[in-house]
Amino acid sequence: MSESTRADDLPEVDLSGPKPATADDVTEAVRKGVVEAGRDELLDPVAVSLHWNGRPYFRTLTAIAEGVAAAAERYLPPGAVVVTLTQDCARSLGRALRDAVPADREVVCIDGLQLSEHDFIDVGAPIQNGRVLPVVVKTLVFPEMRSDSDEVERTDDAHKGRYVEVSGQLL
Repeated sequence: MSESTRADDLPEVDLSGPKPATADDVTEAVRKGVVEAGRDELLDPVAVSLHWNGRPYFRTLTAIAEGVAAAAERYLPPGAVVVTLTQDCARSLGRALRDAVPADREVVCIDGLQLSEHDFIDVGAPIQNGRVLPVVVKTLVFPEMRSDSDEVERTDDAHKGRYVEVSGQLL
């Protein structure tokens, strides 16, 4: 997989609740992110971003994998099942996902990423004997523009939009 993968079409799936997540919890969280947010007609691959800081017990990883697999079959577009997570257990979760996801779908599981809305990830070809995937996280920033009907009227160009400064550059 060496294409741009949208990570912004699904909100983060927060599994950091007081009890271990079940497969149904994960499926429902992804369903909410897709259906209730009106994103159920997606065509591009999307990344499911799991925010989870529990212990990577076999039972928990299996439940998460089964929940993601069920959600991918029902709610995600065809193609690769891409999962990013904050917890350091991508290899273990990836193996559980490989068992849960149909063989005709590629599984990509990447840990150590804190993604948020409007983030895109580019996943490169595997390196270091297939053990590492290079990932580039891109965050889209859009100027906030006022419409002509806004109460406050600004005449100078410097105040027509609000921009973000990153490393000394105005975006």
